[in-house]
Amino acid sequence: MAKNPKKHHLRMKYVFGTDGGAEAATNHIALANNATIPNNAVVTEVTTYVSTAVTSGGSATLKWVMGEAGNNTYNVDLSSADAKGDYIDEAVLVHSDGGKAKAASVMKLDVGTADLTAGVIDVFVEYYVGYAE
Repeated sequence: MAKNPKKHHLRMKYVFGTDGGAEAATNHIALANNATIPNNAVVTEVTTYVSTAVTSGGSATLKWVMGEAGNNTYNVDLSSADAKGDYIDEAVLVHSDGGKAKAASVMKLDVGTADLTAGVIDVFVEYYVGYAE
């Protein structure tokens, strides 16, 4: 990283009506309202704000993933799986698992166990840009 690295921020949004909420073992949901996380970005934190509660027909889990939009090869988990019960109205969740982008990337939502049926989540990503390897 640079001698005095600058922290960068991006804002994205998950909207059930636009992005859908199907549970899938291999295909993550790339958010329609997304921003590009640059190659070599070192993500330090993902903060989420729930403006509409997330619901599902079962016990869904959610995990935030960073990776190329059409490719699952370079996915990097940025949070552990949280129960949908954590994503209630007005909830603020901070995920600090972190990870490094291996290519220009977007945020994806990994839905496990059951399909989502509603929800709106603002996603804030903090990162530094590292050196190319």
